[in-house]
Amino acid sequence: MSRGAIFATDHTLTFEDHHKSLMQARKREKSKTRAREALLKNFVRMRSGRLSLYNNRAEATTSGLHRTDTPGDIFIRFADEEFVDELIQTTQQQHSKDELPYTFQLTPNAQRRLIYQYFCQRIIILASPAKCLRQNFPCRVFERPIGELLLFQRLLKCCNIGFDLAAKLDRRYSLFMRIGRVTTLDEKLQPFKGESPHKRYVPNKQPKNGHWITELTTKGQFTGLPFALRQLPLLGNCSTRMVEIFSWATQGFSQLFPPIIITDAYYLDDASLVLLRSQKSKFLCAVNPVRFKELWEQCAKDVKKIGDSCIYRNSSTNEVGMMVWDAQFGKRYLLTNAFEYMDDPLTEINSQIITDAYGFYFNSCDRFNHLIAKLKWPYRRSSWENNYDSFYFSMLVMNVYVAYHEVRHLETRMEWEEFGTLLATSLQQVVTTKYPFSGE
Repeated sequence: MSRGAIFATDHTLTFEDHHKSLMQARKREKSKTRAREALLKNFVRMRSGRLSLYNNRAEATTSGLHRTDTPGDIFIRFADEEFVDELIQTTQQQHSKDELPYTFQLTPNAQRRLIYQYFCQRIIILASPAKCLRQNFPCRVFERPIGELLLFQRLLKCCNIGFDLAAKLDRRYSLFMRIGRVTTLDEKLQPFKGESPHKRYVPNKQPKNGHWITELTTKGQFTGLPFALRQLPLLGNCSTRMVEIFSWATQGFSQLFPPIIITDAYYLDDASLVLLRSQKSKFLCAVNPVRFKELWEQCAKDVKKIGDSCIYRNSSTNEVGMMVWDAQFGKRYLLTNAFEYMDDPLTEINSQIITDAYGFYFNSCDRFNHLIAKLKWPYRRSSWENNYDSFYFSMLVMNVYVAYHEVRHLETRMEWEEFGTLLATSLQQVVTTKYPFSGE
């Protein structure tokens, strides 16, 4: 980054946010002076041979779910009774009795029923929101009204899925969806303008301020829909090392038959590459051209105009670097060890298989964020805790949507309004059966 880039000013920022962005940029500049461990040496231009994408023969398939399961059944497997009990306990610890509904003082089953019915209300609102929150009430979608506005507002303010509970949901997701051939690492900037200890300024996002949540997704075998395996909030408004993100993203991966991890150019750096090599991880990553310059300077000799491309390979590490000058996207840089090479002097190397694989798989997180945008809470919520809760609840509902389509092998995607109504009504049926009204 040039000196001019460091001190470029976005005049829409407050001084405090501007100063924080400068400090982060200076830290990044300083980190570039560290000694590198993963110099890309001994790469040779490939002109002939065959490349094939590594296949661990794994498919991202549901596990422990049944074709007869309703969306409500799946929801309650993800957000099970243990999860709800911890949500209740956390809410009671963080808020006074005056802030909470009287039902929080009744029996455990009454408390659980209340939370699940509150979830039903949120789903109904997400499926077909009125112009303002008040117009959604009284909620009479079901035979018995499950809440009035004031009760719902109290729950919406106080019952937040926090970081520990979100991690608990991640563990539940992993129980019911097996990791497949590929995982995709990307992020979601959850927009937020208020005061927060975790708010970040990201110049290339729109809007630019919010909570950064890293996502790891995979594609379902039958539908191709993206399923979020886990999430990692970047906390404290401080810089996070990429190697820490890769360590989190690859945790629990098999070293014998690992999935391929795919990222955009933001993530892979020197320390991350050292980690991936040590773990024998498979990767297919776009690369920022300021990283691993020694390889891109080699490639640049062969890429001089739009349409040119070249690939270089290190036979000892099986790493392949590719540079392509695309008419639409400009110059692109990819580094991977996820392709098997077969020597064939009579066959011209097909470099497009690398860009084709990257384009086919990387859009998993983009599609997840696009789909989850339809589940965005449509009304204002004030606190930063509420902001995280909105994302985590939408992620939960989106994963139920994907799991239901996967387990049923549905070839046509349901419209969200139809699915949301089905989810809320089937969840309500599960809840009233499990926690029947007993006159509390």
